[in-house]
Amino acid sequence: MLIRVEAGKENHVLDKVIATPGIKRAALVFGPYDIIAEVEATTQDELDRVVVGAVRKIDGVKDSLTLVIAEEKTK
Repeated sequence: MLIRVEAGKENHVLDKVIATPGIKRAALVFGPYDIIAEVEATTQDELDRVVVGAVRKIDGVKDSLTLVIAEEKTK
């Protein structure tokens, strides 16, 4: 999940995001988005609860982009 944040609220939003149930990890990043967060969800309803029901309601969140992994490979 990529999150765009109001200027000056990056650390506040990051603290709230990482405290959200269903968020596995989160980090501040440089670029068009300010935070990248990994959501752990097994159903679409669970993903909706985390993204729409929690993260998008955090004060300072301007918008977000949710990307669903199709296939993953790790070393």
